[in-house]
Amino acid sequence: MDLLPLEKLLERNARDHSLFPRLKVNYFELYKGLVSHLKTSIYKDIDSGLAANSKIPGFYTAHNAEHFDEVVHHAGMLLGVETGEEYINLTAYETYILLVAIRVHDVGNIYGREGHEKKCFTILKNMGPISGDDDAEKKIIAKIAQAHGGKNSLGSNDTISELVLNSLS
Repeated sequence: MDLLPLEKLLERNARDHSLFPRLKVNYFELYKGLVSHLKTSIYKDIDSGLAANSKIPGFYTAHNAEHFDEVVHHAGMLLGVETGEEYINLTAYETYILLVAIRVHDVGNIYGREGHEKKCFTILKNMGPISGDDDAEKKIIAKIAQAHGGKNSLGSNDTISELVLNSLS
């Protein structure tokens, strides 16, 4: 697996198990196994799922493995990881959560575009131990992953600011 800069950061930080909530879990190995499963079993079928199950005909951005790699790459750039400046310092665990959320944010498209962002938790749960054994963690990841699409409670497309507001309460 060729690692992107943000993934290399996780790899380095995951060596210190005390930086994570479950000390016996190697979060980098868990992440690698998840990505491997996604690449071999899910990503390859997303585009055909979009085409076959969409109620809205049209063209879609490719949602193959390269799409998810691009999002990881851009997240690393936005965080300053690639330049070493790290504008926002994430904890090791936050880096893991972010990476998994990125890796699953569009997997619901396998069932069609409509409501795809709301299927992340179900997919993580159906993956079983490949995605870890903590359902509370999976719910957090899914909530972050689903913030990229859909509508908020007021009908706006701005689902990210509502996610931030909800986490503060």
